[in-house]
Amino acid sequence: MIGGLGSYNQDLSYSTWERFWQEIINRYISIEGQRRHLAEMDKIIYKGKIDTYLLLHENLNIKAGLTGIAWTVMVEIELLQDILR
Repeated sequence: MIGGLGSYNQDLSYSTWERFWQEIINRYISIEGQRRHLAEMDKIIYKGKIDTYLLLHENLNIKAGLTGIAWTVMVEIELLQDILR
């Protein structure tokens, strides 16, 4: 850390726009984004194509960040018993 403006320290790892943008997303946007993506995942309905259904869930889960039992329940909730067997 090097001295920055005011009372803030300058962090050289934020010197590129990409790194700075990742940090902004992680700190401020991710919480609201997680809620929004979880709500979108709740709206997904299985319509007969398992690959499309799973792909939609996986794409939204990149931002939602579900793991473990919560992820399993979210995916399996709409599936038919024949598919689960």
